[in-house]
Amino acid sequence: MEWFRTLLFSEGIAHTILLYSLAIWLGVLLGKVKIVGISLGPTFVLFVGLFIGHLGFTVNHEVAEFVREFGLILFIYSIGLQVGPGFFSSFKRGGMQLNLMAAGIVLLGVGVTILLFLSVERPGFDAHAGGCNVGSSYQHSRSGSRPGSFETGL
Repeated sequence: MEWFRTLLFSEGIAHTILLYSLAIWLGVLLGKVKIVGISLGPTFVLFVGLFIGHLGFTVNHEVAEFVREFGLILFIYSIGLQVGPGFFSSFKRGGMQLNLMAAGIVLLGVGVTILLFLSVERPGFDAHAGGCNVGSSYQHSRSGSRPGSFETGL
C-alpha cells in the first residue's frame, strides 16, 4: 500500500501522469452530465484540474513543461489538418483578397511601430518597440513557441 501513497503524494513522473489522467478522465466524464439541458463538455476538464490544484496536489515542473509544449504542438498540428486541405482552394473563392488584407494589417502594424519608434524620444523605448508590435497582434502560437524568450532575451 506504500507504493500507492507514494504515487499519490510524491512529485515523480508517474504522479504527474496520474494527476493529468485523472483530471482528463473525470473532466470528460462529468462534462457529459447535463443539468437543465446544458453540459460543459470538455470545458469541465479545466474545472477538475483547478479543483485538483485547490486540493494541494502539485506536479513535476519538467513533466508539466513537456506536456504544455507537446499539447501546443498537437493543437497547431490539428488546426493544420483541419484547415490545410481547404487553404489553396480558398484562393479561388476570394481567399487572395482576404490574405492580402491580412498582410496589409500586419504591415500597417509594423508601420505604426516604426513611426512610434522614430517619434518617441523616451530612454529605453527603442528596446520596447518590438514588444509593442508583437503585443498589438498577439497570437498564442507566436508567444508559446518561445516561452523562454523573456528570460534569455531572445
